[in-house]
Amino acid sequence: MKISLKNNVRTTMASRDITMWKDLAERLRGNQDYSISRTSLARQIDQETPAYSLKLIEALCNELQCLPNDLFQIEISDATPEDIRKLTRRDKPFEFGHIIEAEGGQTTAKESTKTALKQPPPEDDDDLDDELVGGRVSHLSIDKVTKKDS
Repeated sequence: MKISLKNNVRTTMASRDITMWKDLAERLRGNQDYSISRTSLARQIDQETPAYSLKLIEALCNELQCLPNDLFQIEISDATPEDIRKLTRRDKPFEFGHIIEAEGGQTTAKESTKTALKQPPPEDDDDLDDELVGGRVSHLSIDKVTKKDS
């Protein structure tokens, strides 16, 4: 099985009605405290195989209200139908990580994993997409994320 990633940031931007690099750069600077010029942002995002830093991915995800997998188009080749089924029918959406509901829900990683394991798999394929996505992402500024409780 071979997995290829294609840059999908421009499509994700368009789905959020952001069409100008200047607007996204200003939003990243103002809302996420991530400083980048529109020229540099355009140069990175327009590349077929960009080298995004984790900080940029984090800022884009927070600003575009998406998960990292929305920033990439995933192509799988040389895979059997069984391989594809195993990847798309996982009980947990991530093998080594998971989404944790923060602030309002007070859910810890351990509790989140236990809850996910207790839930039966969805019976309807329409519900499967919702199950694979995981928790909802909330809009946070970098200040809220890095601020420590006093």
